[in-house]
Order: sequence, then structure tokens, then C-alpha cells
Amino acid sequence: METIERLEAELRRRGAADYEIYAAEVDSLAVDAKEGAVEGLERASSRSVAVRVLEAGRLGFAYSTDLAPEALARVAEQAVAAAHETSADAANGLAAAPVKLPEVAGLYDEAVAATPQEAKVERALALERAALAGDRRLKKVRRASYREGLSRVHIRNSRGVDLSRRSSHVSASVMVMAQDDDNAEMGWDFDFSRAFAGLDVDTIGRRAAKRALEALGGRSVPTCACPALLESHVTADLLELIGASLLAESVQKGKSLFAGRLGQQVAAPLLNLIDDGLRPGGLESAPFDDEGNPRQRTPLIEQGRLSSFLYDQYSANREGRASTGNASRPSSLSPPVPAMSNLYLEPGERSFAELVSQMDRGIVITNVLGMHTANPVSGDFSVGAGGQWVEGGRVRHPVKGIAISGNVLELLSRVAAVGSDLRFWGQVGAPSLLVERLDVGGA
Repeated sequence: METIERLEAELRRRGAADYEIYAAEVDSLAVDAKEGAVEGLERASSRSVAVRVLEAGRLGFAYSTDLAPEALARVAEQAVAAAHETSADAANGLAAAPVKLPEVAGLYDEAVAATPQEAKVERALALERAALAGDRRLKKVRRASYREGLSRVHIRNSRGVDLSRRSSHVSASVMVMAQDDDNAEMGWDFDFSRAFAGLDVDTIGRRAAKRALEALGGRSVPTCACPALLESHVTADLLELIGASLLAESVQKGKSLFAGRLGQQVAAPLLNLIDDGLRPGGLESAPFDDEGNPRQRTPLIEQGRLSSFLYDQYSANREGRASTGNASRPSSLSPPVPAMSNLYLEPGERSFAELVSQMDRGIVITNVLGMHTANPVSGDFSVGAGGQWVEGGRVRHPVKGIAISGNVLELLSRVAAVGSDLRFWGQVGAPSLLVERLDVGGA
């Protein structure tokens, strides 16, 4: 608080009438385990301030990781000087003081900071053990990792915003190799929680091992167009691509496959896509975004119809709209940019097993490589993939060495069923999707 007050005084001393101060404290821990020992352990801590000054539509930005009085004076001077030099833009603006903020429980767990480091190291070691247990074909773990982060953010601006929040998160991931004769395959899994007790490393390890074992003995299949069942994390890759196209900034720049489609049917009627910055336990949940605007729940696709985009203050000002609370800072040293919060597809009622049994002849897609290379404007994609071949409603053998191709909007329109297995992969949540037809390139 003292840092913010000192910096605010420096800004006023230099004639800044419209300004924003963003102060952040971040503490993190990373533990990597391999072969029953700690391979790496790193603690990091940072304190920083970032300033934006608005003057006649011109926006100046500066930051500092030095919080000494003379450094704060410099950052204030730099931000004011930058505002004199940049081009004016009528859409530049700062958040107004919110009338009321939503309540979001469970953002900070005291146990993350209070738990001894030894217990966190043991989590990484236990994760490796869990990934290698139960089958002689599980040979080695490439790396078992535990991560945690604690942060405190304070935003104050000249328009009445004066907000602070604390947050915590823990996560773990592991990649394990299974080998049978000359055939070797990798399996990966990940999970996260806001609370220390919410992370189950044994389950993560078992899921990674299961993926590796199920991929053994994979072979290609003939090139075909067939029904396909996308596993949850494959759907999440697809949603991450779609999420970028749902940012108002992307639409305004003509870099979105949804440009000009607001109000139109863009997906099968059973699909509902939501961005929820208030979701309990969500990685990006918070009462306010990184400009100070309230977070909210924003339906984006309702029964297949495109209903909204995601706005930060700048993109909202360009259209005379209100921000949807979707400003985010890639780091505490960056200006805010529009970003999704917790983006997810509403689940259906059928289990994954039921969706498999529904397929007469088709493929389960368990992994894709390079979905981020899809064309963000046309939605066309062609990526490597692996999975499992299904006949008569039963998995027959693993599949590898294939490619899948198509168009994102066409794929969304062909969704025949949505699984009940919603799972969040970081800030993106997805269930499995049964698609009527997918082009598969094989042998």
C-alpha cells in the first residue's frame, strides 16, 4: 500500500490526472523429480509495479521491479513522458470504480504457503512412483513436476478503482514411458487446484500410465471419413483455438473465424460455450480482472448460436460497449490485453463409455499435435493425431501415424453428442465430443 501511495504522489506531482497503478507480488515454487530423486527445485519471488497514464487519448506505460523511492519516481516520469509521445486513440480508457463486485470463494488457500517444502518435494516423488506402479511395461518417467504459485494484486486508478486480491494455485504433471518389446509410447497427464489438498498426484500418475499403456501396439488405419470421438483434452485444444477467435480484439482486427457471424448458427444446437470468470475453483476466477472491471459469466455460443464476444476496456470502448471483465496481463510487467478467463463447453449426459458404444465404426482421437497451427481466420486445420480404432462399439486397437483435417466450424456443426466428462485443462474446460464425420489420413 505504501508503494502505491508513493507512486500515486509521484504521478500527481508530474501532472498526471488520469492514471492506473498495478502492483503485484508473486511467489512460486517448482519441483521436478526423476529416478527417485529431486532433479530440480526452484523458488522465485518478484515485486513489481506497472503504470498507465492517459492524456488526451494518448496512453503511456512504464514498469519497475525496483520499489525504492527513486525508482518509483523514475517509473512515474517515464509513464508521463510516454503519454506525451504516443498517438491519440479515442478508445483508450481506464476502468471506472465498480458499483459492486461479485463474491468468489476459494481463491486463496493458506495451506499452500504453510505446508513445509519437504511435503511438496514428496508430492513430486510420489507422482513419479504412481506413474510407474502396477505394470512392468512402465519403464521410466521423463519428469514428474509439482508447481505452486501465490500472488497478491492491487489496482488503483484515478477513477475510483482501489481493489486487491490474493490467489493461490498448485499443479502437477507427469510424462511416463511404456515399452513392450521394441514399441515405446509416452503418456502424459496434468491437474491443478486452488487448494493444496485438492491435488491428487496418485490419480495423475495412474492416468498418465494408462495413456502410455493404451497406446502400445498402435498402427495406422486406411484413409477414410468416419465418426470420431474427441477425448476431453483434444476438445480443449480445439476450444483454445476457438477462444482466441472469440476475443473482440481479434474480431475487430479481422483475425477471427467468427467475424461477421454474431447471432448466426455457428455450431450444432446442442453446444453451449461459456466464459465464466466467477467459476468456483477456476484457474482464472477472480472478483475483478486486471484492469479493475468486474469478472462475469458470459455465454458465447448458446444452442449453437454465436451470442457474444469477450471484451477488455479498450475493445469495449471501440464499440461503445461495457467490458466483460476479460482483461489479463501476460505478466505483471505487461499492459493488460483481452483474454478468456475460464472457457468451457457445457457437458452432456452420456458417459465416455456410452459414446464409444454408440460408434459402429470410427476412431477415438486421444491426442493431436499442432492444433495451434490452424488458420485462425478460415478455421482450416490439418494436424497429426493418435487414438484408438472402434468397431461394433468396442475399441479394437491403438492408432498412430495418422492426420486429421477439416474446418473448425464444420466440425462444430457435425457434433452429434456431448459427453458428461467435463474436465478443466488449466483455464479451458471440455467434455468429449462425438463428431458425425472427420477426415482421417492414414496408410
